[in-house]
Amino acid sequence: MAVKCLEVDVQSMDGVVLAQKFIPIPAVTCLLDSLQPNCQYTLTVYSHTRMRDKVEQKGMGGTKYMPASMSVVGCTLGLTPTSRLEVVSKNPNTVSLTWWPATPHGPAFIDKYIVQWQETASTLQKCQALSETSSCLLQSISTLDVCRDFEWSSQIVSREDCNCTIGRLIAGVTYSCRVVTVLESTMVSSESSLQASSTEAVPNTFWHVGDSINVHSSVAVGKPRLLVTAYTTTSIQLYWPKPKMCIPVRVNDQGRFVEEMEGLVYNPRCKGVVSVLKSYRVKVDGSLLATLDSEQSKYIVTGRELGSTCCLALEALSYGEGMRKKRAAKSRAGGVSSSDDFDISSSDDVILSLPQSESCPIVSLSCHFTSLSLSYDTEKILCDESKECACGVIAIEWQIPGENVCSSAIRKFIVRWSSDKNPTQRSVSLSANTHCYDLQSPLQKDVYSVSIEAVSSEDTESYISPVVQCQVPGPPDPPQLWLHSANEDSLTIAWSEPQTYSSVKIKGYQTYINGKKTGNLLETVHRKAAIPYRKHKKYEIAMVAVSDSIEFGNSLPSCPLLIDGATLSAAHNPVPTVKKVQFANQPESIDDTSVVAAKPFDRESSGMQQKKERLKATKKSIARKLPLQVDIGEVTGDSISLDWTKFIPSDDVICYEIQWSSVASPSSKKVVIRAEEHSHTLTGCQKQTSHFIRVLALGDGDFVLARSKQLTVQTAAPPGPPDLRVGNVSGCNVVVEWQRPELFGPTHLIGYKLRVECSTNVEEIELSAATTAYTMKCRPCELHTFSVKGMTLECGDGLYSPSVSLTCDGIVPSPLTSLPTGMVGTVRVRWDPPKIHGNIKIKSYKIFWLIESDANPYDMSVSDIIENAAVVCHGPLKSSVSGDQLTNIPSGCCWVVAGVYSSQAEVAYSVPLKAYPARPPKSPVITVTVVNLDERKKLEVMARQLVSQRDSLQLKLHWQKSKQSRRAVKKREAEVSKLAHTLAATEKELMSCLRSLQQHTGYVSMCVSWERPWDDGDATVSGYQLIVDGSPWGRKLLSSSNDVKVKLGIGKSTYQVQMTTLCKHPVGNSIPGNAVSISTVDFQPFSVYCFCNVHEEGSVWPDQGSCSYLDSLTYELTRLPTDGSAVYPHLGFLAPHPIQSPCNVFDLSDSKWRNLIGTSVDMPMPTQVLFWTRWCRPSLTAVELFVKLADELHGEVQTAQSLYATQTLPTE
Repeated sequence: MAVKCLEVDVQSMDGVVLAQKFIPIPAVTCLLDSLQPNCQYTLTVYSHTRMRDKVEQKGMGGTKYMPASMSVVGCTLGLTPTSRLEVVSKNPNTVSLTWWPATPHGPAFIDKYIVQWQETASTLQKCQALSETSSCLLQSISTLDVCRDFEWSSQIVSREDCNCTIGRLIAGVTYSCRVVTVLESTMVSSESSLQASSTEAVPNTFWHVGDSINVHSSVAVGKPRLLVTAYTTTSIQLYWPKPKMCIPVRVNDQGRFVEEMEGLVYNPRCKGVVSVLKSYRVKVDGSLLATLDSEQSKYIVTGRELGSTCCLALEALSYGEGMRKKRAAKSRAGGVSSSDDFDISSSDDVILSLPQSESCPIVSLSCHFTSLSLSYDTEKILCDESKECACGVIAIEWQIPGENVCSSAIRKFIVRWSSDKNPTQRSVSLSANTHCYDLQSPLQKDVYSVSIEAVSSEDTESYISPVVQCQVPGPPDPPQLWLHSANEDSLTIAWSEPQTYSSVKIKGYQTYINGKKTGNLLETVHRKAAIPYRKHKKYEIAMVAVSDSIEFGNSLPSCPLLIDGATLSAAHNPVPTVKKVQFANQPESIDDTSVVAAKPFDRESSGMQQKKERLKATKKSIARKLPLQVDIGEVTGDSISLDWTKFIPSDDVICYEIQWSSVASPSSKKVVIRAEEHSHTLTGCQKQTSHFIRVLALGDGDFVLARSKQLTVQTAAPPGPPDLRVGNVSGCNVVVEWQRPELFGPTHLIGYKLRVECSTNVEEIELSAATTAYTMKCRPCELHTFSVKGMTLECGDGLYSPSVSLTCDGIVPSPLTSLPTGMVGTVRVRWDPPKIHGNIKIKSYKIFWLIESDANPYDMSVSDIIENAAVVCHGPLKSSVSGDQLTNIPSGCCWVVAGVYSSQAEVAYSVPLKAYPARPPKSPVITVTVVNLDERKKLEVMARQLVSQRDSLQLKLHWQKSKQSRRAVKKREAEVSKLAHTLAATEKELMSCLRSLQQHTGYVSMCVSWERPWDDGDATVSGYQLIVDGSPWGRKLLSSSNDVKVKLGIGKSTYQVQMTTLCKHPVGNSIPGNAVSISTVDFQPFSVYCFCNVHEEGSVWPDQGSCSYLDSLTYELTRLPTDGSAVYPHLGFLAPHPIQSPCNVFDLSDSKWRNLIGTSVDMPMPTQVLFWTRWCRPSLTAVELFVKLADELHGEVQTAQSLYATQTLPTE
């Protein structure tokens, strides 16, 4: 047998021989391999025998003989893959996909679909091998194993469904998604046919991997909250806080992301996906009203109708890091970002009904938070920290209609409020005359909802106003902190922008490591920070958001981030690749409720279409032509009111149909109205546009019973800009003229608003509608800009006209300046040429001088000077003169004014100048710093301690040597030797300390510093002179000096130091400045006691014999006992009963001799007597201590001071 295989082209049906195979007898099967999938083949079987059957075949070439054959057409297994894989919707954690189904070919059917997804980075790396075999349409089961090795996450979808929702995604991550088609086929197995007579069907499974698309999961910001803070009859004020800018993602112990969206604010195992806020969109009634910048948080909706109900909404547009790169690439390519490039987060709808008319009891309501200053009652202001109250009040204000409305009909107002933290509604009743109320002690970060109820005096139905809201400021929330990346020596932390409240803004971020502040304050734009760390150390990192409000303070620290340097790997990646998500009990197909079946397209037959056309023609022919008159009511910018009450309908009218279109929108729109209604308001119209309207009365079966004429109505709009021009100009009088602006629709011009701008201010002047010109007086040589706009009652103000600028003719004098004179009692001034605009020439100048006392603190005007009787006038002066002076000014100051005269303009006066004649400069304020004073005092303290230590050692040594006991002689000698050695070391250290004191003895070193004093620019500073005790000291100092070092002796106990300013001007020098007293007591020679034969009267330092302890110590050391004891012997104590000797003194007060020391009979207490001298400082010190001791032992010891009047203690 021979089998011949030919490939058939579908279009030409021409056979192409692909393979030919011979089969020995008795085989009845044949396997043809290496064929292409999804292709059509023609298979022909030839039988060859020894005795060939001859089949006669006639043709043009004659008769031929061919072997017997049989042909069959077959198709190999194939598949048309899935296509148009698209994203239907997405959010931070799920993405919905849809695709067109695949079509099988051959003996096969689709079993199911498998949707696979993986992060883009890993997909590009691991699927490189798979892309090389993408030309193959079918893959075997081993290909799926390769896909599983790639760790693709997968979900099974039934073959009837072509959509899928994949979940548990990470916000802000780009995924590669693809659809794998599972194909099953039933083919006849050759082996089974050989083994059994009957064939058995064996299923075979094939897999096809479709094209992948990249999907970026949503990173939309938190749901914004829209608050209505105030409203009037035609406007609404909106406010919204900034939404949350971070989507939290939790990490499990294996470092993988898991889905958990609640309770993650302070979770240390959370990471964040940060969004970038692009803009806001405000929508009213579903239509876009305004697009605002991301930094704005307020907006006022204006132009609303009385009594209208508005549905308000806010949308926040944001994008993540991945979308930022996409937008940057699109921008580089010259493209424009569309709304599909952003993630949109919408707020809840806010429905508000405005007051219906001006007669409504409450026409406006507002509430806002007001901070209170410390000048108020502290009991009302101080915040209760346990309640977290804000230091302020919520000011609630409302208005009632004008006096034309009877306000006496209102008996009282009831203010009702609640908050998010305390939803219980509270209220307070107020009198009818009250139009405001302050809500005390509001909670921080809370949102309060307020409404007003107006109760009528007749107890009829009360009026309840719409709700307004107010957010109370508070400190920012703690930022969310997480670990971004780490390497061998540093780690990078990242954080999210925390939530803020009301007017409180974030000034920066402060990092804390292990409870201590680290680094400088980070700016608000920063979201990452690098922190160095060391191995084998633990770190606790926290972040604080620093606010710009001192009143509310900073945020609390964030949840601490615990870092263990020993376990932190250098190759740590804080954002691990998303692994395959294991679904427990994953169903084979998705829920039927998530599948939306497509409705079949029902095409009408041609007969039915013809029947409808005939019916329509019949209706048109039998339509009754009843007159339908339509009147135009109120027309605004976006609405047109229609009224057909004059039309008397028949009973056949079922409804009315309004057909309307506009020039801007030619497509016709229809509105169906019930038969009971005879008026309607068309909304959604465009301003300043002509609309075409027709009203039809319809009966049963859409019969047109009546129709109105086509009405052409133009909607209202603000008036156009008037045509403005400058009219007559006469001097400083300017006339501006304009033409009446163009009006649109039924608008009425009620006036004009003229705007005048100059360099100093901006003025707006309201004029009547009949005014088309205005005359004003402008300032000379100053640029004035004029613009005007029309005002209407229906649509408000129009646009300003193009501005017209004009500079008026005139003279502007230059300011006067004072010049140095070098003389006493003289003032000299000068001026520059004045500024002139126009054809004006200067004729002359006049200078007006007025001498005033310096005690007058008030400024004087030009009229006060030139109209004063004591004024001195110099002039007229030539136009070429540029200066003048006044002499013989006794004292005080003088006011100077220059007048500029010309023939074409009025007299122009300069600004008055207050000038002074030359005055001596101010005296410098000096500051004196004594040098080495602290070091001197420290050395004295050390010296006194060493002296006390030396005396103590001498007593101990004398006591040890005076012992008479013969026992322990060796021990006593060792103790004496030790004490003698210590005494010698102490005396050596004492001598060194005394020599150091000598360096700071006998003189006082000081540094005198000062700031440059004031001078008037005429009598300037030329130098300085130091004054000590009223006499100049040292040389003159330069004017650039600001300090000098001075060294004074100790001959005086105190010095008075001053400084005077030198001046070369005839007015002379300044008076001496502030006096600083300097004492020399601290720099006298150091003394403890003096020997009588060493200290000499009249000797001063550094001569020998002065009060110097160094001289006494030297004298003592050179006159030690000859027995080698090295100490003076102790003289012992007084005898128990000393012999009392008589002592008489002469009392100078009464010239009598008196007994100083009395007997035990008349004086039972002991008497102490001290002898001292004036020229010995230790003696003076002993007197001071003696007097102090007498005061302390009063009544116990009799002193000479208590018996007789003592002479005043000496001070020198």
